Amino acid sequence: MPKTCDKCHEPFSGFGTSCAPCRKMGAGNADKWKKNAVAAVGKTPYAPTKAPDLQRQCKVCKSYFSGYGQLCSDCGKVSARTSIGKKQWDGHGVPVEDSNVAGIGSEEDAALRKAAAGTEKAWQGVGLEPGLWIWRIESFQVVVWPKKDYGKFYDGDSYICLQVVKDEEGEKLIRDIHFWLGKKTSTDEKGTAAYKTVELDDFFDGEPTQHRETQGHESGAFQALFPDGVEYWKGGVESGFKVTQQDVFTKRLFQCRKHKKNIIFEEEQVALKSMNHRDAWILDAGRKIYVWFGDDCSPFLKNAANMRAEKMESERDGESNVFTEVDDDFWAALGGKGDITPADQVGEEVEADFGEGVLYSVNVIEKGEERNLEVVEVGRGHLKHAMLDTTAVMMLDTRSEIIVWVGKEASKAEQRIAMKTAANYLKMNGRDPDATAIAVIKEGQKNKVWDDTFSD
Repeated sequence: MPKTCDKCHEPFSGFGTSCAPCRKMGAGNADKWKKNAVAAVGKTPYAPTKAPDLQRQCKVCKSYFSGYGQLCSDCGKVSARTSIGKKQWDGHGVPVEDSNVAGIGSEEDAALRKAAAGTEKAWQGVGLEPGLWIWRIESFQVVVWPKKDYGKFYDGDSYICLQVVKDEEGEKLIRDIHFWLGKKTSTDEKGTAAYKTVELDDFFDGEPTQHRETQGHESGAFQALFPDGVEYWKGGVESGFKVTQQDVFTKRLFQCRKHKKNIIFEEEQVALKSMNHRDAWILDAGRKIYVWFGDDCSPFLKNAANMRAEKMESERDGESNVFTEVDDDFWAALGGKGDITPADQVGEEVEADFGEGVLYSVNVIEKGEERNLEVVEVGRGHLKHAMLDTTAVMMLDTRSEIIVWVGKEASKAEQRIAMKTAANYLKMNGRDPDATAIAVIKEGQKNKVWDDTFSD
């Protein structure tokens, strides 16, 4: 409920007994503040001797603030009820040009966001040439992930991957940013990864393509980054994981399975019940690295598992050896011999049907002071490029992946909520956002799934 200031007797909301301007100007100076306000509006603000970076000076109280417009948030609120200068409004807020949201989407907004992104040390010097960079989110910070562990991800963590390649002509750099979320990552880590992905995108002037990846449901583009396959590890930074010495080993079981057209290595509980006869398995027992194949395991998986085991062996400088013949120690580590799940009782992988996507148009509709999101189906099945609207954001649902296409003339509001719109779409339709890959591309950018879906 609004309260009355005990000094200027004007209504205000918040804590205490005095409004913000009276607290700023001192007791009994409300009239002085109003005169100062009337005199200041429309005139050039006093030149600051040393203004903080990326901040501006309020035309009324002369304090510095971050944002847009001519007034800080406190003075903006009071100016609405004191009729400063020639502008009049009805008490429902301040004019957009005097608010702290006036510049959203402007060139100044883009410059400020890029400058803010430039303060992140992790982004310095990256993405200027073809290559791959990976970071892990640790306590809200972006921390470089060791190159020797590329392709290995803890299920309790969130990561950001930047891939840079040259276009077909070899002249322009194409950048893709993937933020990967483990099944057990925290909400804070998810939010930080998403925020930092947008920041990295701003760092490169909004040119990169953004991808949201979730454990076990990664896009083909993400999996293609790791020729040796993707490996999931248990735990994460929040679990207190510490790197152990090379001569200290714990037993670990890895499942080698096919996911779409790629190979996945996922750490499982060291127990017989984890295994099946469809896949290949690696039991890391420290000094011994066992490779075991299910009765129906394909030659493709067998070869991949053998290569991974040999790589693990080489990384330990002779401290471990690979065994393809299992012994009593192998079964003892799994809790003893017993029945193993047959291949026909394991769910089969389902290939995505890129020719049967559903295309939607996403628009922000303004009705008075309200903004509503409107999602309209444009077509399904045999999609044509003529269905695309450069003034809108288009969303393609292939069932296995959501691709959001941002038209060149789409509004800034529509562009900024592209990723969130896709996640909300999944929730509203009873689907799990953590089980579907999401990519955001700009008009003119290449994306294999997007290109393969359209028939012309």
